[in-house]
Amino acid sequence: AATGSGKTLGFLIPGLLRMERLKASGEFKAKNKSNKPSPKILIVSPTRELAMQSHQVVEEMGGPAGVCIYGGVPKHTQKAALQAGAEIVV
Repeated sequence: AATGSGKTLGFLIPGLLRMERLKASGEFKAKNKSNKPSPKILIVSPTRELAMQSHQVVEEMGGPAGVCIYGGVPKHTQKAALQAGAEIVV
């Protein structure tokens, strides 16, 4: 399928719907002990480029907070972003 056709969003929607159902049922724990969002969805990608594209879709969607973690760069910035709280980890 062509770039921009919604493939990445198509994989993300089922996880987001599940999060919404859990919130509605009261089974969803939105925050951890430190009162920050904790990961609920993990997206695993075979390449850095695809991971960054997936994270961009998460950000453009404007939904739960997300963070992108990948190799080849200093880990301090990514670690800080994860510790700040994210519900979606790519």
